Amino acid sequence: MRPYLYTFIPIPAAATRPYPLMITNLLDRVKFPFRKDKEFLSALHDILGFYPHNLELYRVAFAHRSLSYRSKDRRNQETGRPLNNERLEYLGDAVLETVVSDIVYHHFDRRREGFLTATRSKVVSRETLRK
Repeated sequence: MRPYLYTFIPIPAAATRPYPLMITNLLDRVKFPFRKDKEFLSALHDILGFYPHNLELYRVAFAHRSLSYRSKDRRNQETGRPLNNERLEYLGDAVLETVVSDIVYHHFDRRREGFLTATRSKVVSRETLRK
């Protein structure tokens, strides 16, 4: 039986063993002095606790829509499609709502749909998340 996060997201087997992650983090520390974006990477490490590999994804996540940031293909050529954090924000909101829905569904197993919907909307509201 594989371990599960909540009830629907299987955890990869490698994530249950700490050694591969420790080795990867050690290699990332060794590579750090040779990276171009040391300041950005260091700030991400302070926030996340690890060195992320796909920095472009984090650049998009922190890019405001007023910033002129263009997507790139696999050959590092600009495709011209403007990118910003709004698409990732939409996706994150959907994931958060799904996870909260699952928790509320299992926690209040005898309640009706209307109560579950109202509870989920209160949990994922801006006012609640701001706290």
